[in-house]
Amino acid sequence: MTQSNDILRPGSAQELQAMIAAASGALAIEGSGSKAAWSRQTSQPTQSLTTADLAGIDFFYPAEMVVQCGPGAKLATLESELAAGGHRLAFDPPDYAALFGKPDAQPTVGGAIAANLAGSRRAYRGGPRDHLLGVQFVNGQGEAIKSGGRVMKNVSGYDLCKLMTGSWGTLGVLSQVTMKTAPLMEMRRTVVVQGLEEAQHLAALIAASRSPYDLVAAAYLPAGEAATLGFDASVSLLEIEGLEPSVLYRSEQIATLLAKTLTGQAPSCRNLDQEQSANLWRSIKDLAPVLGQPQCLWRLKPKPSDAAAVMAQLRARFDGPGLKMLVDWGGNLVWLASDQAISRADLAGLPGQKTQLIGSDDQPFEPLHPLQTELQSGIKRAFDPDGRLNPQRLYSDF
Repeated sequence: MTQSNDILRPGSAQELQAMIAAASGALAIEGSGSKAAWSRQTSQPTQSLTTADLAGIDFFYPAEMVVQCGPGAKLATLESELAAGGHRLAFDPPDYAALFGKPDAQPTVGGAIAANLAGSRRAYRGGPRDHLLGVQFVNGQGEAIKSGGRVMKNVSGYDLCKLMTGSWGTLGVLSQVTMKTAPLMEMRRTVVVQGLEEAQHLAALIAASRSPYDLVAAAYLPAGEAATLGFDASVSLLEIEGLEPSVLYRSEQIATLLAKTLTGQAPSCRNLDQEQSANLWRSIKDLAPVLGQPQCLWRLKPKPSDAAAVMAQLRARFDGPGLKMLVDWGGNLVWLASDQAISRADLAGLPGQKTQLIGSDDQPFEPLHPLQTELQSGIKRAFDPDGRLNPQRLYSDF
């Protein structure tokens, strides 16, 4: 157990419990601090507590597709360990450290789960909530709680795994997590689609996603954003993986499908190999095409069928040299970066949830309905009645 400059660093679950139980004021909870800038955090906790030293990998059983580790385990370290055993994290977490100006910070497992972050495979393979099997955590009263286990059927009663995922440390501090893993596939390939107008590119994402060819990721980059990744025009990107004969067949069928489905334009399709695909999708999930120093960065979640209209409206409202956009999750996620400040009010009328990652809006997270506020406040009181843990990190009401 260590403590310096008002930063508590528990080295075990028992020390974590003792520190929270003994805390006299509010605590700011973090892992590596890579996403510390993404919050409202209007209150000023008296102390910080980091789970960085709870970083051990307890076990990894490839045959059972399960791994257990501490919340402070670095994502890069865990992914290397899994890759050595022929596996990966199924929810493909992104690394936003560079985005928030902390390129040396190494994102942790606990941070990805607390923020419910998933990469480009989210729409096809699920997010942290779908792959978290068990959690151990300490609530605001210093009580140790365990939920779930090593297999899905162990989750009975209240599924606290789902409750903790996306709670941003406001309900409890993780001390241990157990997750499903996914085997690495023999081949991964990306179909690059060019020669289309924007609306047709987005129609290509929908058509490929609805096909029987089992995509694992689908994204669209306008020309300027595509240029940052080495493309000479706007692109739709469709990733597939599996056994080699299946991947080769499906990549051909996707190209044929798009040629038949998209009216008025003939798409140009080519394929990227294993290494090219890995580098490309790492850049997309980490938001490399919109990196820089934007005044604001918003995440919009429209229906895929609304994505083309949303992008057209965004251009009509905010067009300028500093405007950047990227579409992921098959059209279900639109990233908006701009050199001008954009508030939630400026986005009024656009469909889907809107979350601000960078900017000065006083409501970075989607406002809750009054009934949702009442429910969430009740949950907060049950787990953290004194409001010790990350107070007002998400909403001013709790």
